[in-house]
Amino acid sequence: MVAGSWSPCAPLAWNQGFPTPLGGSSISTNPIKALDIRFSFSQFRKQHPWCEKAMIRTSLVVAVSMWPLLSIIQNMKIVPRYKYLFCINQIIPQYHRIFYSTQTTRITNYIPLIGLEIHAQLSAHNKLFTYVPYSFGAPPNTQLGLHDVAIPGSMPILNRHCLELAIIASIGLNCKINSITNFDRKHYFYTDLPAGYQITQYYKPISINGYLDYIWLRDHSIIEQLDPLYTEVIHSNNNQYYYRSHARIKCIQIEQDTGKSLHNIQRDCSLIDLNRSDVGLIEIVTEPDFNSSDQVAAFIMDLSRLLRHLKCCNAIGAFGELRVDVNVSIGQDIANQNPRVEIKNISTIHGVISSIGW
Repeated sequence: MVAGSWSPCAPLAWNQGFPTPLGGSSISTNPIKALDIRFSFSQFRKQHPWCEKAMIRTSLVVAVSMWPLLSIIQNMKIVPRYKYLFCINQIIPQYHRIFYSTQTTRITNYIPLIGLEIHAQLSAHNKLFTYVPYSFGAPPNTQLGLHDVAIPGSMPILNRHCLELAIIASIGLNCKINSITNFDRKHYFYTDLPAGYQITQYYKPISINGYLDYIWLRDHSIIEQLDPLYTEVIHSNNNQYYYRSHARIKCIQIEQDTGKSLHNIQRDCSLIDLNRSDVGLIEIVTEPDFNSSDQVAAFIMDLSRLLRHLKCCNAIGAFGELRVDVNVSIGQDIANQNPRVEIKNISTIHGVISSIGW
């Protein structure tokens, strides 16, 4: 970006707090006011009118994902264009719906490279390290165990059902199950994480080296310019081609979910609901094998169907059961890419397509 010190990945949503005894800084729960944002959109628009549209798109993504400022979003009348394409059952009977994006970019000399981190909530009745039941929509802070709120002396007890569901998902995604697996602590300080760390897997995850083949659609002329990662054409119709692509899965790891923060801008405060704390998740980490939003949308749809079929995850985005972190980098070719930007906690296919398009 050419907007001085500002970048779309800068964490502008929160003020840094005071230093902590363990190092680092705590996070304040006060949202940044509009006056504190170090970026003048009107000034940049006057200096660079040729990229006004691109800057509106970039700013809107940051506003949706980072800034709790409704005024920024309400003034932008941009609606991302996407449509569903319903396949004829005689052509591809097992794939009833394939996403087709009509978004384009103004930068035609660069190739995007996209990787995904997909957080799927396991369909277990109890939480990961306690035997407290969890259901979506319960009154706030009514489904808590001692370990969920980090009471001193409380110890985690692994839920066997969560482990079994993670193994089933790993087998369905053609992964290699590790004979020895362990958990690690990921330390960070945030209001919805009472312990100050998250129990996850890093060094020895539950499974590694998997893959998933998926079907997607794109115009052939665009494919020739952008996408060298497709494997084969399985059907063509009016210069629109169905591709079967191969996405590599780096690892699948089990981790605990965090609580939920609800930000009240009018009262300048944040409310914390810890019902979701310690719910079992699997994080599916892919290799950067995508370079268009069409591929990503098709992959997530096929992955959701597979997890539902295996009864590992209901994959309902509205309930927070499937959340996606998108890692995007761009470059003039696949080998030479610029530093990546991570867009976190996207719960809908529509949001994934929009964030990649912008």
